[in-house]
Amino acid sequence: MKDDTVKNIAGILLLLSLTACNSNTQTPVSSDRCDVSSDYQLDFQRLDETLQQIAHGSGCFIEADLNEIGAVKPNAVIGRYSVLQAVEQAIAGKGLTVKRDKQNGLTISKA
Repeated sequence: MKDDTVKNIAGILLLLSLTACNSNTQTPVSSDRCDVSSDYQLDFQRLDETLQQIAHGSGCFIEADLNEIGAVKPNAVIGRYSVLQAVEQAIAGKGLTVKRDKQNGLTISKA
């Protein structure tokens, strides 16, 4: 169980570390990084992979407990979305919710 906890914490840290990267496909629509629009072509088997790609380049902090969401297969995210809309698309109908935190980041949890 200790190994699972370490692996999950490492996954969360990896996910959050990707928020510092930049992408050339961004079009800022407001000062809030979670409202930045980008073109997405994502169809992964694991939600953590999808969230990493959405966070990558946006600067929007995305927090998720991989113990809760690790086994969830996300919906494909194809098209132009804000970061928040892309996350909402990925988790639609999966029993998960996304909410903004006080620092303009997103938190994903079970509904």
